[in-house]
Amino acid sequence: MILYRLRFALLLLVLTVVGGTLGFRWIEGWSWLESVWMVGITLTTIGFGEIHPMSDEGRVFTLVLIVGGISVGSYTATEITRYVVEGDLQRDIEARRWRRAMDTMHDHHVVIGYGRLGREVALELRHAEAPVVVVESDPTAADCAARDGFVVVRGDGTTDDSLRSAAIERARGTAIATSSNASNVFITLSVRQLNPKMLILTRVDDDETARKALKAGANHVLSPQGLGGAHMAHALLRPNARAFLDLAMSRASRELEIGEVTVSGGSHTLAELAAPDKHKVIVVAIRKADGRMITVPGPRDELVAGDIAILVGRPDNVRAFAKTMS
Repeated sequence: MILYRLRFALLLLVLTVVGGTLGFRWIEGWSWLESVWMVGITLTTIGFGEIHPMSDEGRVFTLVLIVGGISVGSYTATEITRYVVEGDLQRDIEARRWRRAMDTMHDHHVVIGYGRLGREVALELRHAEAPVVVVESDPTAADCAARDGFVVVRGDGTTDDSLRSAAIERARGTAIATSSNASNVFITLSVRQLNPKMLILTRVDDDETARKALKAGANHVLSPQGLGGAHMAHALLRPNARAFLDLAMSRASRELEIGEVTVSGGSHTLAELAAPDKHKVIVVAIRKADGRMITVPGPRDELVAGDIAILVGRPDNVRAFAKTMS
């Protein structure tokens, strides 16, 4: 709406200049340049004076042009100020940035809903250097995501158009974190239809919604209340173990990281990988290609192509291990 008013104001300004130029040329018989010059000094109120002696009709026309021109100029200045102050200029810049980013975006993560949970998910993903696209319909939340530096699709996550705008077909994973259980289940179904192989994490508030989300295609469901309660209970019962996990999962931690690495080639026993001249990481679990999970693997357990190793170590060591396994 603001952009429409700005365009209308600029159109009025152009028509005023054109009309004034034609008027001076017709009434006074001046050249095109003289007519344009007179319109310019009249509208800007510079007051250089008449470039030629003017007829009474010309003076009346000039008075009309002054009143109309100043009104149109003030209106145009107001709309330009509103356009900049109320954010339309920033949104247009953001839209151009978004279109450029979407052209090359792939293997990214889509966060649908930028409330407290969605924001934390997006920040964690960015900390892990994963590309992120946020889908948000609320203007205030979308502005917040843009200020945080994310590519934002301003639209309703329940519509296929918004999901396609986020390049959902080329995305690696989606976190669905709106405040509505019904919307989250519906979005889960839509995302699964658009990208059958995608990893989907859906926020739920109760067991019934969790069952529906899983049936709709979610790989995992997340209950903020349930996780919060479990977190507090674990902190009371096992405070040191909880502190260790918090350290490993913290964005600010440079000492420890929990990672997962997909093995793409070769075969290695854990004993080989644990040699002093090898990687200083600890493999705590292995997800086999057939879906089996081996917890607390022994030195004779092997990592083969297609396996996923869950490991703990310093961030630089985790990255070095991932580079070797790929």
